[in-house]
Amino acid sequence: MVLSAEEIRQIVIMTADWHYPIMTVANMFHVSPESVYQLRKSYRDTGICPQPKKLGRPPVIVSPEIRGIIIAEKKKRMIGSRFLCHYLQHNFGIIVGERAIHRVLLEENLTQHNPPHPSSSPSLDPL
Repeated sequence: MVLSAEEIRQIVIMTADWHYPIMTVANMFHVSPESVYQLRKSYRDTGICPQPKKLGRPPVIVSPEIRGIIIAEKKKRMIGSRFLCHYLQHNFGIIVGERAIHRVLLEENLTQHNPPHPSSSPSLDPL
């Protein structure tokens, strides 16, 4: 479960200032006791409430040289991110993920954002 900044503040106040038991606070917020201990320790060490962490992997930083190659090859070949990824790896020896290539192409307006496809279950038409 992802904690908001307000929930983190409440956990810190309850454990550090009000001395609530760790297990009680962990059960109240549906988190592990280890998470509560970490938040309390961070607060005691720095004196400020910790900020919520961002989920997911950090974005890959693509160098300007590779960025130029991606853009040039996309303009020449007009292929998608997946095939461009394989093409760059096979012909140039450049290993860049599909998501990173797609992000570069989005920033350069060379492609569009493709939202996830709707579920494959048949839709029910209202009567």
